Amino acid sequence: MKKNTKEKGSEYIGLKECFGTTTLSFTHAITGVMMSSMLMVYMTEYSGISNAALLASVLLMTA
Repeated sequence: MKKNTKEKGSEYIGLKECFGTTTLSFTHAITGVMMSSMLMVYMTEYSGISNAALLASVLLMTA
């Protein structure tokens, strides 16, 4: 952050930018967890693949 807040140039980072960046990173993390958990549920419950838990774990580790 710039020390002199009266000058608002291209280097100024305000509350809106900080809030937006934080919200975006949290949203990205939450959606990643949700997609991973839905993949695990699909692989273990609905796909009918034997040893699906092992396969899903390997897929998540390599991704």
